[in-house]
Amino acid sequence: MRSGWIAVALTLALACFSFYSVAAQDKPIELKFSSWLAVVHGHHTGVMVPWAKMVEEKSGGRLKITIYPGSVLGKPADHYDMIKDGIADLGFTTPGYTPGRFPLITVTELPLGMFKSSRGGSLAVMSIFDKYFKNEFKDVKVLWFWVHPPGHFHLAKKQVKVLEDLQGLKIRAATPMLTTMVKTLGATPVSIPAPDTYTALERGTVDGTIFPWEAISSFKIAEVLKHHVSSGIYVAPLFTFMNRKKYDSLPPDLRKVIDDLSGNPAICGRPSSGTIPESGMHRWLDGCERVLTLMAALATFSMMLLTTADAGGRYLFNRPILAAYEVTTNYLMVAVVFLAMPYAYRQGANIRVTFLVDRLGRIPRLVVDHAVQIVSILYCAALVFATFQQARHMLTTGTTFATLDLPLWPAHMIVCIGLFLTTLMMAIDLGEVRKGRSSLFTGD
Repeated sequence: MRSGWIAVALTLALACFSFYSVAAQDKPIELKFSSWLAVVHGHHTGVMVPWAKMVEEKSGGRLKITIYPGSVLGKPADHYDMIKDGIADLGFTTPGYTPGRFPLITVTELPLGMFKSSRGGSLAVMSIFDKYFKNEFKDVKVLWFWVHPPGHFHLAKKQVKVLEDLQGLKIRAATPMLTTMVKTLGATPVSIPAPDTYTALERGTVDGTIFPWEAISSFKIAEVLKHHVSSGIYVAPLFTFMNRKKYDSLPPDLRKVIDDLSGNPAICGRPSSGTIPESGMHRWLDGCERVLTLMAALATFSMMLLTTADAGGRYLFNRPILAAYEVTTNYLMVAVVFLAMPYAYRQGANIRVTFLVDRLGRIPRLVVDHAVQIVSILYCAALVFATFQQARHMLTTGTTFATLDLPLWPAHMIVCIGLFLTTLMMAIDLGEVRKGRSSLFTGD
């Protein structure tokens, strides 16, 4: 009898061990990707996020990359050592942030106009990387090199028309090659990391900077610049890389996933939102989203003007604007919130409580994510139906404001339109949940 109990106990122990092993295998390998760019930067939204999703998709969910943007884990100049030493598993940087450490690769920065485009320059660098540059980076696993588009002079106050106009100006120059170039042209170089450029220009620490056109919007510095000199004077190399030990510790098939999505494929084959070209439906949704977002921005501006004018008239002249409160609360505020909802959904601007879901294995989590997506679709669809019915009722009955003969039904239609487009986006994203590309879970 005693031996029977022992057999039962061993069986249960074996079953528990097997369950634990399956659960352990089901748990994805998590990789930390450190970045010194803000989440609004084009490289973050157009490269890092899609690439991380492609890795997760191609690995069948066995690899999960979490991006830490905005220098959360370390300063831009520290990123090479951070990844080399294992503080983070993945990252990207420019060799110019560590002067003298990578002398050979700096040849790509020579101000000779050798690269006319980012794509062409990037492919050129990658084609000779193994032969000439690889030994400089033997401490890490380089995934791909690229160069940004040609850079130009951008000035905060003084217009530069001839070379002499640069004399005495303080110009941001982040790398040794740029420093030498700026000195040669007669200006004073100031070494500042790219994310700090806005503050430096605003405070007058520098009079200008040298950036590609794309960086003007990515770093939000257009509002502190007045003059530009289109010169195409330089490019800078950057590279995405991985901790060598972490890469070597991955199973061969997962290393192959990383390799297949690195090198030239990473430079040439990255549509803005994944690996599948956008369909006509996606383009239509993008167009509608842009229109509604613009209308929401106009509603915000109008609300500010109306509120300010009403307050001024009320307290300065004792003449408030008729129905200003009703128009603001029933039209403008509604437009601001609900017309911007599709954009907010696309950006993953939602709050999710994930401390329980994060403890689930890949398959249970997929089940939960699908359920959440479906419930969200049904809930928004119900709201669309309810608000449409309410708008139709108000149109039929001719309901208007109490203080102004203005119909109320358009306000409910605004809600209906914003919710309808959001619902449509969520319905289309249902097929993307398994691939980790649904906008509902962008922030996970």
